[in-house]
Amino acid sequence: MRIYNFDRETGEFQHQCQARLDPKTQLPVLPAHSTSAPPPVTAEGEATVWDGGTGQWTIVEDHRGQTVYVGWESAGVVDYLGPIREGYSLSQADKPQSVLDAERARTIQTELQALDLAAVRPLRAHIAGTSTDEDMEYLVQNESAVQALRAELATLQPQE
Repeated sequence: MRIYNFDRETGEFQHQCQARLDPKTQLPVLPAHSTSAPPPVTAEGEATVWDGGTGQWTIVEDHRGQTVYVGWESAGVVDYLGPIREGYSLSQADKPQSVLDAERARTIQTELQALDLAAVRPLRAHIAGTSTDEDMEYLVQNESAVQALRAELATLQPQE
């Protein structure tokens, strides 16, 4: 006789195997957390769970391993069977413009700091009177990039 084993905590179908025979009666033995009822076929995103109360298999949603969100922020990874819990979603909401602007402002500030650091050596050479044409060309390009970033920064919504 074929038996179908399920997880003792969740009831989820685990595997099937052949029942062992009782050595005295030679009848099949049904171990704990198993049934002789075959589970139904499931599709992607579904799992089969044994319902001990009804003595039947049920098909439930299976989102394990998927990221859930609260608004636009990740809230974690699903590690349970069944529907997504109240207040969570599988789809990430769009970030408000104010958040996008604040993120871009932080990125611009980081870029401006990097440009300032990169200009130190050519500026030092210019002050010392040892700069090359390449140093001066770099400083012109650097200042152009800085002005463009500052102009973009001025257009962003104020951070709250």
